[in-house]
Amino acid sequence: MTPREKASQLIVAFQLKCKSLEYEEAMQCALIAVDEVANILCDLPYGLDYINRRDYWEQVKKELEEMMEPRPNEALTKAAKTYKEKVNEEMEKDELFYWEEYYKNKEELK
Repeated sequence: MTPREKASQLIVAFQLKCKSLEYEEAMQCALIAVDEVANILCDLPYGLDYINRRDYWEQVKKELEEMMEPRPNEALTKAAKTYKEKVNEEMEKDELFYWEEYYKNKEELK
Protein backbone atom coordinates (compact mmCIF):
# COMPACT_ATOMS: atom_id res chain seq x y z
CA MET A 1 0.00 0.00 0.00
CA THR A 2 1.37 3.40 -0.91
CA PRO A 3 1.81 6.04 1.81
CA ARG A 4 -1.02 8.08 0.28
CA GLU A 5 -3.36 5.08 0.31
CA LYS A 6 -2.40 4.33 3.92
CA ALA A 7 -3.06 7.96 4.90
CA SER A 8 -6.52 7.81 3.29
CA GLN A 9 -7.20 4.43 4.88
CA LEU A 10 -6.39 5.78 8.35
CA ILE A 11 -8.69 8.77 7.89
CA VAL A 12 -11.56 6.59 6.70
CA ALA A 13 -10.97 4.10 9.52
CA PHE A 14 -11.28 6.84 12.13
CA GLN A 15 -14.42 8.19 10.50
CA LEU A 16 -16.00 4.73 10.37
CA LYS A 17 -15.17 3.97 14.00
CA CYS A 18 -16.13 7.42 15.30
CA LYS A 19 -19.00 8.52 13.09
CA SER A 20 -19.19 11.90 14.83
CA LEU A 21 -15.69 12.88 13.64
CA GLU A 22 -15.43 15.49 10.94
CA TYR A 23 -12.92 14.88 8.17
CA GLU A 24 -10.37 17.32 9.65
CA GLU A 25 -10.68 15.69 13.08
CA ALA A 26 -10.13 12.25 11.56
CA MET A 27 -6.98 13.59 9.87
CA GLN A 28 -5.73 14.83 13.25
CA CYS A 29 -6.39 11.41 14.77
CA ALA A 30 -4.54 9.76 11.88
CA LEU A 31 -1.56 12.05 12.47
CA ILE A 32 -1.52 11.13 16.15
CA ALA A 33 -1.67 7.43 15.24
CA VAL A 34 1.23 7.81 12.81
CA ASP A 35 3.27 9.59 15.50
CA GLU A 36 2.54 6.71 17.88
CA VAL A 37 3.74 4.19 15.28
CA ALA A 38 6.92 6.24 14.87
CA ASN A 39 7.46 6.16 18.65
CA ILE A 40 7.03 2.38 18.69
CA LEU A 41 9.51 2.03 15.83
CA CYS A 42 12.13 3.64 18.04
CA ASP A 43 12.07 0.46 20.13
CA LEU A 44 13.06 -1.71 17.16
CA PRO A 45 16.67 -2.63 16.61
CA TYR A 46 18.33 -0.27 14.17
CA GLY A 47 18.81 -1.78 10.73
CA LEU A 48 17.44 -1.90 7.21
CA ASP A 49 13.98 -3.02 8.38
CA TYR A 50 13.86 -0.12 10.85
CA ILE A 51 14.90 2.39 8.16
CA ASN A 52 12.33 1.09 5.66
CA ARG A 53 9.51 1.22 8.20
CA ARG A 54 10.53 4.65 9.49
CA ASP A 55 10.72 6.04 5.96
CA TYR A 56 7.32 4.58 5.07
CA TRP A 57 5.60 6.11 8.11
CA GLU A 58 7.35 9.45 7.56
CA GLN A 59 5.90 9.44 4.04
CA VAL A 60 2.44 8.59 5.42
CA LYS A 61 2.73 11.54 7.81
CA LYS A 62 3.83 13.81 4.94
CA GLU A 63 0.80 12.71 2.90
CA LEU A 64 -1.52 13.45 5.82
CA GLU A 65 0.02 16.88 6.28
CA GLU A 66 -0.40 17.61 2.57
CA MET A 67 -4.03 16.52 2.77
CA MET A 68 -4.55 19.02 5.59
CA GLU A 69 -3.51 21.93 3.41
CA PRO A 70 -6.58 24.04 2.61
CA ARG A 71 -6.84 23.44 -1.11
CA PRO A 72 -9.30 21.46 -3.19
CA ASN A 73 -7.71 18.18 -3.99
CA GLU A 74 -8.85 15.19 -6.00
CA ALA A 75 -7.50 12.81 -3.35
CA LEU A 76 -9.57 14.48 -0.63
CA THR A 77 -12.69 14.32 -2.76
CA LYS A 78 -12.02 10.66 -3.52
CA ALA A 79 -11.40 9.85 0.16
CA ALA A 80 -14.63 11.64 1.13
CA LYS A 81 -16.60 9.68 -1.49
CA THR A 82 -15.04 6.44 -0.30
CA TYR A 83 -15.96 7.31 3.25
CA LYS A 84 -19.57 8.09 2.31
CA GLU A 85 -19.85 4.82 0.40
CA LYS A 86 -18.48 2.82 3.35
CA VAL A 87 -20.78 4.56 5.81
CA ASN A 88 -23.77 3.88 3.58
CA GLU A 89 -22.75 0.21 3.30
CA GLU A 90 -22.42 -0.05 7.07
CA MET A 91 -25.82 1.60 7.58
CA GLU A 92 -27.43 -0.78 5.09
CA LYS A 93 -25.84 -3.77 6.84
CA ASP A 94 -27.03 -2.50 10.23
CA GLU A 95 -30.57 -1.99 8.93
CA LEU A 96 -30.62 -5.42 7.28
CA PHE A 97 -29.35 -7.02 10.50
CA TYR A 98 -32.03 -5.22 12.50
CA TRP A 99 -34.84 -6.51 10.28
CA GLU A 100 -33.42 -10.04 10.17
CA GLU A 101 -33.31 -10.10 13.97
CA TYR A 102 -36.78 -8.60 14.18
CA TYR A 103 -38.33 -11.29 12.00
CA LYS A 104 -36.31 -14.05 13.64
CA ASN A 105 -37.50 -12.98 17.09
CA LYS A 106 -41.06 -12.60 15.82
CA GLU A 107 -41.01 -16.19 14.55
CA GLU A 108 -39.59 -17.46 17.85
CA LEU A 109 -42.40 -15.78 19.78
CA LYS A 110 -45.12 -17.61 17.82
